Amino acid sequence: MEKKPTILFVDDDDHTRQIYRKQLTKRGYPVHVAHDPVSARFAVKEHPIDWVVLDQCFEIGGHDTSGLDLARELMASYPHFKILIHTGYPSVHAAFFAGKAGCVDYVSKPATSSRSSPSSKAFLDGRHRRRSPAWRLRSTIT
Repeated sequence: MEKKPTILFVDDDDHTRQIYRKQLTKRGYPVHVAHDPVSARFAVKEHPIDWVVLDQCFEIGGHDTSGLDLARELMASYPHFKILIHTGYPSVHAAFFAGKAGCVDYVSKPATSSRSSPSSKAFLDGRHRRRSPAWRLRSTIT
C-alpha cells in the first residue's frame, strides 16, 4: 500500500479543524492541525508535511496574514507543498490570486465530497499536478 501524504490543516475555527482532522484521518491521511499562521509556520518546521489546506481568512485572533499570504510564503520556502485554499467567502478575485500563488485548488466551505471539484478529489487521491500560473478559474466560484 502506498503511503499517503501528510496534511497540515490550518483554520482558525476549532470545530472546523476537528471535523476535517477526523474526516481526513478516517481516510488514512496523517494530519496535523494549526489554528493560525504562527502555528502553521511552526508545524511545517516540526513535521514532514506534503500538503497544506489553508483557510483564506483568519478572523479569530486578529492576525494580519491571510491564507493567500501564507500560501505565497510557504510556496517560496517549500515549493514541493501542494496547497489548497478553502474559504467561507469565495470570490473570483481571490481564486485567481490563489492560482497565481501556486495553489492547486480554491474551494468554498463546507468542502464535502459531493461538492468537491475534480481537482480537489485528485488532490486527496494524490493524482494532482501543479497548475500553471494561468490557472483556469472554476465556474462554481461566484
